[in-house]
Amino acid sequence: EWQPIESAPRDGTVIDLWCPAIGRRAANMCWRPVMTGHARYEGWTDDWYGRGSLFDARQFSHWMPLPAPPKASPAQEPV
Repeated sequence: EWQPIESAPRDGTVIDLWCPAIGRRAANMCWRPVMTGHARYEGWTDDWYGRGSLFDARQFSHWMPLPAPPKASPAQEPV
């Protein structure tokens, strides 16, 4: 369920964000420092390794945890 952005984790946890300006979800985002050239910024990014795009935090209004991964079918379980 969507929650207000003010309550979003800012500890590197990967979450989904909602951008009302475009009416779309931004998937697999996290709050972290990002290096851009010689500058260090903090914000929402889609790259967990510190080299990705940094998005304006003001554009997001809500967040939600990622869904649980699918359960393995019997054919996919390790032997």
